[in-house]
Amino acid sequence: VCGKETREAAEHVYDNDCTDTTCANCGVTRPAAEHVYDNDCTDTTCANCGVTRPAAEHVYDDCTDTTCANCGVTRQALEHEYEDCADATCENCDYRRVAPGHVYDNDCADTTCNVCNHETRVAAEHVYDNDCTDTTCANCGVTRPAAEHVYDDCTDTTCANCAVTRTAPGHVYDNDCADTTCNVCGKETREAAEHVYDNDCTDTTCANCGVTRPAAEHVYDDCADETCANCAVTRTAPGHTWGEWKTTKAPTFDEAGEKERACSVCGKVETEEIAKLVSDTTSSDTDETTKPVGGTADTEPVDDGGDDGEDKGLSGGAIAGISVGSVLILGTGGFAIFWFVIKKNTWAGLLAIFKRKV
Repeated sequence: VCGKETREAAEHVYDNDCTDTTCANCGVTRPAAEHVYDNDCTDTTCANCGVTRPAAEHVYDDCTDTTCANCGVTRQALEHEYEDCADATCENCDYRRVAPGHVYDNDCADTTCNVCNHETRVAAEHVYDNDCTDTTCANCGVTRPAAEHVYDDCTDTTCANCAVTRTAPGHVYDNDCADTTCNVCGKETREAAEHVYDNDCTDTTCANCGVTRPAAEHVYDDCADETCANCAVTRTAPGHTWGEWKTTKAPTFDEAGEKERACSVCGKVETEEIAKLVSDTTSSDTDETTKPVGGTADTEPVDDGGDDGEDKGLSGGAIAGISVGSVLILGTGGFAIFWFVIKKNTWAGLLAIFKRKV
């Protein structure tokens, strides 16, 4: 009112020295002030207004940083943490590295890393320069006994595992003829062979396998055969032992007959022909004569020198009987018709028959 400065200015009064913006006495406003902490991370009470807060975490650039970026507090550096030896990024600070990779005691069989203890792979197979004869793994240096070569059978020349070639030994059999299964590889690789003998009859030992047998008898076609059918050995043939001739077909004027005989030892049958009957007719002033060749006109052939000596046709006695019967029954005329017309014989032939019987 009077314009005199009679007092000192009073400080503004705020409910909260930091966050309150209006003076409680005069209503003047101001910007809110920031809280003030003795330590920007760990101090929880504002030095100006007494407001409390949760402690803040220290902030570091990475695990190896020792000074907090906010409050300057120092610490011991931390090690980076990775999931395993193949992990390139730190799990705490995202720091990236060149992953060293797993380390194994054995490059083939070991499945767990010596550094991170992670079982990170399937065991690898050993690698050998030769799958059979090489004893040291090319990857890990582990040694093993040499393996045997594997062949399909005794005639196989190439190993199924390592492809090494060999001179095949061939199959081995207990018996070179009858045995079909190899003693070494057990495969039934052939058909049984026939035994071989120097002589198919008398030789008792097989030339291939040594098996013995009883000697076989020689085989001949018949008693006249001189050469064995099995082994070709020759002999002096004993000859046939013939039986008597037997007429199997009587001769006629139209057809020849046949006779046979058999060997009593070998059963061979020999056959011969009997000549057919032939009439030999001569004429004279008084009569006509008919002479059968090879036999009579109505009887068996005359003996031709063979061994049987049998007459198979009508005998002379039979003809005489027929003649007498014909005379008795038919009379002289009937007999004449029978003898001269039907049989075409002569008086000489009739007399010859009666003479033979007398």
